[in-house]
Amino acid sequence: MITKFTKKNVTRIFKLIVVGFALLATHCGKVSKKSGDSTSPEYESENSDPNFIFTFSAKGTLLPWDIGIVKALWHHSSKVSTRRLALSGSSSGSIVSSFFACRGLNADSISELESHMHKFDKTIIDETARRAAMVLLGLPAEVSHDRLNEILKLVTLNNTCMPKLPLMIVAGNYELLENRSSRSLKGRDEKIFQPADNSVLAKSGEFLGRGCTYFVDPLMKPFIERIPPKERLCDIRWIYSSDDLRLAILASVSEPTYFPPVVEPSPAVIERSGYDTPPSSPLTARKYFGGAIMTVPIQDMKRSLPQAFSLSTGRVPSSALMEKGIQALSLFEIRPLGRRSAWWLDVEIPMSRQVWDRAGEADSNFGELVTAGFQQTLKCLSTPSSCAPQNAMQPELNGNISNTSGPKYSDLGAFTKRGFGAL
Repeated sequence: MITKFTKKNVTRIFKLIVVGFALLATHCGKVSKKSGDSTSPEYESENSDPNFIFTFSAKGTLLPWDIGIVKALWHHSSKVSTRRLALSGSSSGSIVSSFFACRGLNADSISELESHMHKFDKTIIDETARRAAMVLLGLPAEVSHDRLNEILKLVTLNNTCMPKLPLMIVAGNYELLENRSSRSLKGRDEKIFQPADNSVLAKSGEFLGRGCTYFVDPLMKPFIERIPPKERLCDIRWIYSSDDLRLAILASVSEPTYFPPVVEPSPAVIERSGYDTPPSSPLTARKYFGGAIMTVPIQDMKRSLPQAFSLSTGRVPSSALMEKGIQALSLFEIRPLGRRSAWWLDVEIPMSRQVWDRAGEADSNFGELVTAGFQQTLKCLSTPSSCAPQNAMQPELNGNISNTSGPKYSDLGAFTKRGFGAL
């Protein structure tokens, strides 16, 4: 009897143990998910598409403005904390996007960024009248990248970070875009730039290549690969290490007249875009000089993730003199390119000329610029239909966007310029 009883109950006991472990696992999963509510959600599977594209646009020394925007969104819109984020950055925006890509977007990382970033004097980027005069005279005004060492250590966790969130950073290709001549505010006019797809052509019409490079991390890789190489606006340089991430930030912040071009240590790994048949021989040299060619890096991200809500921290109100200065150094015009990019956004936090001018004044401080970004974002949040991008320009089709890869171009307008109501 004892043997019979034992065999019968061993099976029952085993079943109870299995059920108990299953209940425990379910409970732990719920607790784990709940505890993760305080940060940007992890991807539940490789097939979970991001549903919020957060673009940190180029804006020089106005990083505090971006911090104010992030603070307002996190603390006053609960929908942000439950979204699966993808990040992009151009120029100084690459610093903020990389910071959050390394840590996730949450209350702690926002506080850390604000508490540390104020330590970096805005003279890291030289905006003095002396530098402006040198630029107008056609004299070199670039300063050493060494000025950026401490801020790069902070952002990249002392050069140990691999991003935790999908990330894309943009930089201009120096060898294709550089146009500086010895004449003040005059370019060489030896090549042609096509703003519809960032192509650079020889005077003969020969395609020389795309004018920019996307630095893309492994989490963003499957999404950007949805766009065929022929149609991508930029070449691709994958981020596979913390050194690659550091290179990406340096490449994007090194704007003409501010920092020297950044030399690509491994040009052969770059995947070139825009060709019907990519060249069989690898690239042998590349330099980067800033993200100004694409101040709002959004188009290819939005094409690959059409239903994702897309937000930019705002374009700077550039002056005619600033535009002319850029044109004298490179082939493109910032303002029209920015307007084309803005078409793909749902929301763009608008920056006033007053805030931009105030940021350049000697007595402006970090805290007031954080507050300016914070208050402007609250104003946008208070009216769901507000703060859709202004003065946006629909990009030209130009025969380079297919109807077979990803969403049809004609359908994308339904997923842009929607305002905060779409969030």
